[in-house]
Amino acid sequence: IQYHCLWQCPHTQAIWKRILTLCYRLKLEGMLTWGGAVWSSLSEPATIYESTQEIMAYSIKHGKILVYWLLPYSKQTFSEKDSLTWDLIIHAGLWVIYKCRCKKFFKEKTIPPVEAIKEIWAEIIYNLRGQYDSMLGDSDAATMARLAFLRTWAQSPFFTLENTTPQWHYSPPKWLFPP
Repeated sequence: IQYHCLWQCPHTQAIWKRILTLCYRLKLEGMLTWGGAVWSSLSEPATIYESTQEIMAYSIKHGKILVYWLLPYSKQTFSEKDSLTWDLIIHAGLWVIYKCRCKKFFKEKTIPPVEAIKEIWAEIIYNLRGQYDSMLGDSDAATMARLAFLRTWAQSPFFTLENTTPQWHYSPPKWLFPP
């Protein structure tokens, strides 16, 4: 049941496709696997493959052999920045998918994939903002922590900088919602 609810369900797959579109736009190009299913963020839109052989053939053809395992979890191919980004996006995605499934089961309320993506985006923004806000202060340590945070996340779509202060993008970008 867990495999179906978090991975195979068509409703969930629509959410994963948008999550991997976000990964693609952030240049986290690779594959996410769980059981026999493999998602690829090597292209837009994201693609699902039925076997590891299919995705490895695609990967080798395109010169990319990165596989991001969801279970068992391994991040051996990531840089530190990519690892932080991956953790944030995937965990926000799993959390919101889980909450959507609970709402469907306990309240008989279906959350459309577009609304789920908006919730995932909000989870990411609030997580990042919470991290940044915890670094406020005039100490050298707080200043260094803020600079490290800004270096890590400055090229992301989550905020823009105005005078070294993040202006948070609370609405997800339009490219997450293809027609």
